[in-house]
Amino acid sequence: MDSDATSQLLVIYSAFIIYFKKWEDSEAVHRLSIDFKKAYDSFRLEVLYNILIEFGILMNLVWLIKM
Repeated sequence: MDSDATSQLLVIYSAFIIYFKKWEDSEAVHRLSIDFKKAYDSFRLEVLYNILIEFGILMNLVWLIKM
């Protein structure tokens, strides 16, 4: 099994455990799914870097994100 399939199974299993525990306690569960590849690819990266700098993120961290 490749690492992508393993990580997907881990996410599914984790979500199942969370849902089950919340169901036992009769608590609400809210879920948000984001396709990070589509979200990241559709964004102009220079804008993202400038926003990070404006928020006071250290330049070393911004540089690491650019890698």
